[in-house]
Amino acid sequence: MDRQEIEAKVKEFLIDDLEIDEEKIQPEARLKEDIGIDSLDFVDIVVIVPKRWRM
Repeated sequence: MDRQEIEAKVKEFLIDDLEIDEEKIQPEARLKEDIGIDSLDFVDIVVIVPKRWRM
């Protein structure tokens, strides 16, 4: 999987699962400060990402 594929999957996850506005998602954006992800969202990331992509 190359960088573009990873970025597309992360963007899809943030939009679909965490309901983040697409315009907030930029490669240089910081999750907490720029996108507004809170501690519960981080827990969701830890739980959902491995299930979705079998890491």
